[in-house]
Amino acid sequence: MDYVSLHTHTTFSLLDSYGTPEQYVQRASEIGHKAIAITEHGNTSSHPKLEKACRKHGIKPIYGCEFYVGEDKQRSKNHITVLARNLEGYRNLLRLSTLAYTEERFYYMPTIRITDLFQYQEGLIVLSGCLAGLVSRRVLDGDMDGARDVARLLKDNLEHFYIEVQPLTLEDSVTANNGLVEIAGELNIPLVATNDVHYLEPGDEKVQWFLSTVRRRKNIHDDWGTMDKRCYLATGEEMIAWGAPAEAVRNTVRIADMCEEFELPKAEPVRFGIDNPYEALVELCREGWRARKIPREDWDTYKARLFRELELIKDKNFVDYFLVVADMVQWAKSQGILVGPARGSAAGSLVSYLVGITEVDPIEWDLLFERFIDVSRHDPPDIDLDFQDNRREEVKEYLRQKYGVDRVANIAGYSLFKPKSLLDDIGRVFKIPRPEIEEAKNDLYENGGTKSVGEVISERWEELSHLTKVEGMIRQLTVHAAGVIVASDSLDGYTTLGRGGNIMLDHRDAEYLG
Repeated sequence: MDYVSLHTHTTFSLLDSYGTPEQYVQRASEIGHKAIAITEHGNTSSHPKLEKACRKHGIKPIYGCEFYVGEDKQRSKNHITVLARNLEGYRNLLRLSTLAYTEERFYYMPTIRITDLFQYQEGLIVLSGCLAGLVSRRVLDGDMDGARDVARLLKDNLEHFYIEVQPLTLEDSVTANNGLVEIAGELNIPLVATNDVHYLEPGDEKVQWFLSTVRRRKNIHDDWGTMDKRCYLATGEEMIAWGAPAEAVRNTVRIADMCEEFELPKAEPVRFGIDNPYEALVELCREGWRARKIPREDWDTYKARLFRELELIKDKNFVDYFLVVADMVQWAKSQGILVGPARGSAAGSLVSYLVGITEVDPIEWDLLFERFIDVSRHDPPDIDLDFQDNRREEVKEYLRQKYGVDRVANIAGYSLFKPKSLLDDIGRVFKIPRPEIEEAKNDLYENGGTKSVGEVISERWEELSHLTKVEGMIRQLTVHAAGVIVASDSLDGYTTLGRGGNIMLDHRDAEYLG
């Protein structure tokens, strides 16, 4: 039977799931799914990677979010699953996820109210959620009347609403599903079967248990519960065999058919905000020519290089980019903020030197411009800038004032499970003596040894060999110390704005949406 995964977590639901969007999409393709949804907790960080992976494997992407729902200053939250049916719905999904991080909504976790969902429901499909859902929690509390009231409220105020059942092995799952099926029948609300996917394949629950233990800062002797062995990407046949109603399984395909296939919105390059930017760039080069005191006997060489660079910059629509960067650097220098002389391939650009972005003459040092801007590539050039550490925030504030608070944001940084930190976590979780962990670290390549972390784990603790899969996964989300994005219009039209107005994308995904 056809089945579509509508409730798949990702690595970006930090330490709450195992696997990347690419791995989930590949697995979905292998088991015959035609579409897949990713619903992170409270944000949309994985969507660029989902789009790229689905294009590669020929699967329809469905963009969603598992929201936390609650009232102001209420620490206990319920969950609700929301899917974008079309591009308008996707923009509403972003509005909701950004709203969840605002000061008046965020309380321990990014939170929306039920009324927010009603207000921004256009283009959305709403599922009642997992065992922590608005309806199922009341069923589990024995409050069937309260569960009916909430289900009725959602049905009456949402155009597309489904009761969600999940055929897990947990006793609570059976209790919740019985109550949910009863309420759906009484109120004539369609059922949909989802699986609370937290890992890729059967057996990976051991990896997920480890990640959850790390997240909760527990160890093997702490009794916090067990990971359900059905929380992997399953087929429709498996779902029915586990007890999901056949009609509920078929409804996953109906929902997927309702969802249009659209491209994620991409931002236009930022504009400097003047009528003739190319003439402005040329004039900056003239001023730089005079200020740098280019030797007269070398004018022909410098002019040939300058005209070639300017033409390529113009042809590739990079003019505004150079003006934005040059303006930022010159403002910083005017405020006495230290700026690095040059780093990376930007030092090969004469234009960068003349407009004051760099302080290295590429002709004097025989540096190649083509390492900076390649004729055959269309992605923007990479200008690495170093600003005085304790005054970076002043530069960011200048950008906010010039381009708009909602158009400037820090990007995210991700710390990964690296070999030594992974061994530290294994030692803490499994109560392995510290000297034994330090001895294991000495065997690593990076410590002068001869082995990978996978070899170290497998040889020393064979029963933990499954944890070699964790290396390279995202361990923690951070704000990048210096990475800033400047957009052509409000960033919440393209991604979730988190706390402080920062986006939860790394530089690669930020570039992909720009």
